[in-house]
Amino acid sequence: AFDVTIARMPEYADAHINRTMALNGLYRFEEALKAGEDALKLNPRSALAHNNRGNTLSALGRVPEALEHYTIANQLDLDYIAPYWNSAVNHLAMGNLREGYRFYEWCWKTDAQKDLLQTFNVPLWLGKEPLAGKTIYVYYEQGYGDFIQKLRFLPMLLATGARVLLETFPPLKSLIETSFPHENLVIITGQRPLPAFDYHCPVMSL
Repeated sequence: AFDVTIARMPEYADAHINRTMALNGLYRFEEALKAGEDALKLNPRSALAHNNRGNTLSALGRVPEALEHYTIANQLDLDYIAPYWNSAVNHLAMGNLREGYRFYEWCWKTDAQKDLLQTFNVPLWLGKEPLAGKTIYVYYEQGYGDFIQKLRFLPMLLATGARVLLETFPPLKSLIETSFPHENLVIITGQRPLPAFDYHCPVMSL
């Protein structure tokens, strides 16, 4: 459909932009590279075109170039969420952990994950406020693998002097109890209402 449109209206930038996206979806990245070039020639100020271009370059392993296009996309449209999240993934892939995790928090605004972040009448904790004498509720929001991976940060969290209220998958309860015995760690599995807490934090944000 995009090929037909472009044949009839070769200067129609949106058709080239959407064709790039379609080719990315088909893993035809070399073709997407050319389509993306055509799109940007016609509309260099399209945030969507720059994001698509970044996705193509990222898939081809050209991560620094991809990051440049994600940055341009956000300069053109500060409210466009996808390039922030794509920047996170690519920074993490390069080992730029500080930048990667700073951008990572944008995942909670993406369509795929925006419903996974729980909301409470207490603040979201992202490492700034002191936790000594406070209770923080930490909960899973993805799968077993990601949850287990981030449990290695529990000792650091407990070392702040916090009381940690940890919500886990029921089959992992005994594993956590034996792996991280601590008087300030309270493990729950679906208990409602929740005990009182001062802060909350999804486990992937730890």
